[in-house]
Amino acid sequence: MRDWVKMNLGPTLEAAGMRRIKLMVLDHNQAGLPWYSDIILAGNETYSYVDGIALHWYSDDYVPASVMNLMHQSYPEKFLLYTESCEGWHGIPNEQVLLGSWQRAENYAHNIIQDVNHWATGWIDWNMVLDIQGGPNWAYNYVDAPIIVDKVQGVFYKQPMYYAMGHFSIYVTTGDIRIFSSIETSEDDPF
Repeated sequence: MRDWVKMNLGPTLEAAGMRRIKLMVLDHNQAGLPWYSDIILAGNETYSYVDGIALHWYSDDYVPASVMNLMHQSYPEKFLLYTESCEGWHGIPNEQVLLGSWQRAENYAHNIIQDVNHWATGWIDWNMVLDIQGGPNWAYNYVDAPIIVDKVQGVFYKQPMYYAMGHFSIYVTTGDIRIFSSIETSEDDPF
């Protein structure tokens, strides 16, 4: 990817006057940080063509969010954007879509807060609307979505995930600035 961006995509976008297009690399799990992005960005001509690093959430339970801090420290000019997240991806039969699952909404909210606290500039669900089976999609890996359509019944459901994402979309707007804070409590203090 480094060589292709450096010798083909980057110069082609530049020559066509298309540098307004934001070019992101990785577009996979944060397990690829920092080694994969370092190969592309560290000390070479590709750096000037890349605007940010795209991440997926599928390994977040196994890879600490602190790897995003390492990326920000190494490349503070490059944004980190979560470009793919969805519930039900684990493939357990009959659990791809769980209508009314507040646990999945909590997972979204927790992940969004964690990512923003580690330099992510945004968070995107993989599928806004799916059918009651969790499809269709090109890979036939059925998953959940913020809006589920039951075409047989002629209805749609706004899942709790819809409201979790909506909360951030309404209250975090363009130009907002995150102010970091933390609270330390003692074992004697229940709050």
